[in-house]
Amino acid sequence: MFIYLLTFFYSLVNKPTIPDYTEEINQLKNKQPYFKEIRVIFDSECSPCLSGTLSTSISSPLDIKQLVKELTNVQQWTPPCLVFESRFESGNLRQVRRIGPFHYELLLKPDLYTKRHVQWYFFRVQNILPGFIYTFLIVNFTKPTSLYSQG
Repeated sequence: MFIYLLTFFYSLVNKPTIPDYTEEINQLKNKQPYFKEIRVIFDSECSPCLSGTLSTSISSPLDIKQLVKELTNVQQWTPPCLVFESRFESGNLRQVRRIGPFHYELLLKPDLYTKRHVQWYFFRVQNILPGFIYTFLIVNFTKPTSLYSQG
């Protein structure tokens, strides 16, 4: 018991200090973001319907690896925009914003005919380059209202 109290007292006296990272955080805040242009690339009510795609002919996995290696060696290279489409039966994508070279924010149309917290998404994506990881962030994946909420 005495040893326990002694170690407890020692830990109170010799508290480990937590490093202060405020200077590093402020430096990061002042840096310019890599991808400056955030823009809407698809709007189901305003965008024209596109059926074509940008494609490259890749015949083998070795070609894919070589393409990825060449594209990542270029300093200011920006990948082409993905092509989104949801103007078909049951498509519910409302808008897409490109927020980074491989990062997209998706807004869904409200789903009125499902119960409680059920939400789904249905859309098409084209122009994905092989060998890269894309991130889709669905920003409104909650149901704002119900068809029968007003009586």
